[in-house]
Amino acid sequence: MPQVRWRDEDTQGHVNHIPMLEWVAQARVDYIDSLYRDDTVDYVLVHLSTDFHAKVYYPDDISVRASIRDKGKTSLTTVYELFRQDGVRILTAVCTNVFFNKKTGTAVNVPF
Repeated sequence: MPQVRWRDEDTQGHVNHIPMLEWVAQARVDYIDSLYRDDTVDYVLVHLSTDFHAKVYYPDDISVRASIRDKGKTSLTTVYELFRQDGVRILTAVCTNVFFNKKTGTAVNVPF
């Protein structure tokens, strides 16, 4: 669960979008790694879309909800929703990742 740091705020007094995207990046890695991990296969982000719904302020604690939207042959699309501690949704991000063989660099089937 990300915790808002004082330095995350911008001159307008709310959290800048960059820390929020860092929270999504960490949630993406944590979520996919929790589904499957293999030393010979990795994944790379090929698409990211983000909608910002509400402001975030220091010292909020953020919760993340992750889910799978679509599973293709070599790609996985996941959704991340970030919420303030008062339950307000602040962000929705959709990420598409392609899985590949680390040795050859070629795409492989989603391994789960």
